[in-house]
Amino acid sequence: MDGMHGQTDHKEKISDNVWQINEFSRKVDVHYNTIDRWFVRLEKNGIHYVNRVQPSDKKVYDQLDYEIALYIKEYRDKGWMLDPIFETLPNEFDLRPFPEGEEVSSTNIFDSSAAFKEMEEKIIANLKDEIVDQARLQVKQEFQQSFNELIEMKEQILKSLPEPEDKAAVREKRFVEAVTFHRVRAELEKEAAAEWAKKSENERTKRVGIFFKTEDTAKRADYIKDYVNEKYEERLKEKFDL
Repeated sequence: MDGMHGQTDHKEKISDNVWQINEFSRKVDVHYNTIDRWFVRLEKNGIHYVNRVQPSDKKVYDQLDYEIALYIKEYRDKGWMLDPIFETLPNEFDLRPFPEGEEVSSTNIFDSSAAFKEMEEKIIANLKDEIVDQARLQVKQEFQQSFNELIEMKEQILKSLPEPEDKAAVREKRFVEAVTFHRVRAELEKEAAAEWAKKSENERTKRVGIFFKTEDTAKRADYIKDYVNEKYEERLKEKFDL
């Protein structure tokens, strides 16, 4: 990295152009846990200080921190270990000093209440990620089950058909049937999702921790599945004029 970056005194007013850990990690395109470990280690080693905002004493990251993070990321991608990267930082940046009178400690570098708040935020973020992953897995499983049911129903219908005289016509008919099955299910799932959205917030959500609510994805999936199963046969009969 060419040139030295301007030094930011911890006593100066913190710039408005700052980011908290989650937004900052997205900007750097590195997981927030990794970003946090980098800068915690920099502080523990007395290399670089991360600004805090008062009265929460929460860490905020600015342009200097952003450039440092990109620098670390670049050399990590090249296979460098953290210690050698950290050793080069003073030659590349005007690193931010620690506040006057604040001692660098390997075990306690910031207020415990701020640490608790940051830990709580990370736990909530991890929990949200876990909920999203579980929802994706459930949707995938539901889709696979629906697909298997579609194939099974298709095979049953094909077995009931008379021996085809015109193979091309039969293939076309089978294709139309398969598309119809899929469209009927998709139509019903869309209807079910719309009906679910009409329900009250209390019916659609569940509490996560003390202060947060999130959509109850498992309950939503069950509702959509039950809705489709209840109306699927009748809707197929309508489509095939049975």
